[in-house]
Amino acid sequence: MSLISWRVTKTRHSKSAFDGEGARLYPGRWNSAGHPVVYTSEHIALAVLEILVHAGESLLPHYTALSATFDEGLVTEVGEDDLPPGWRGFPALDELKRVGDAWLDSLRSPVLKVPSAVVPCSWSFLLNPLHPDFPSIRLGDPLPLKLDRRLG
Repeated sequence: MSLISWRVTKTRHSKSAFDGEGARLYPGRWNSAGHPVVYTSEHIALAVLEILVHAGESLLPHYTALSATFDEGLVTEVGEDDLPPGWRGFPALDELKRVGDAWLDSLRSPVLKVPSAVVPCSWSFLLNPLHPDFPSIRLGDPLPLKLDRRLG
């Protein structure tokens, strides 16, 4: 079965949206600096919320949505039971970076499924652009975000 995940990125970065360079330079919840990874979400709505929780001002008109489709056999899953108490907190626990970095370094799979810290019962998918099977992930064309004006 194929799964689809979504990434929302600034339109000007849509051509490089899946290279992992942003996360390599600016670490996130699931990676340390120097580790390229691509953060995606199971739904466009969650991908938008992930942007909104970090945006200090109205930026949504400058963003684009992109899909990534992959076989579920390419996915390694980390469940909430595998994570330490307080894992959803902000700032994120350093232990989460170690989980993500270990997965990236192991090349165990090109996709890591992790629980969303923003929306309970939702999932994010991390894509490893350095994994040998990354080219089997089908990347969609950019879609302009035309959201309700109250969000932006």
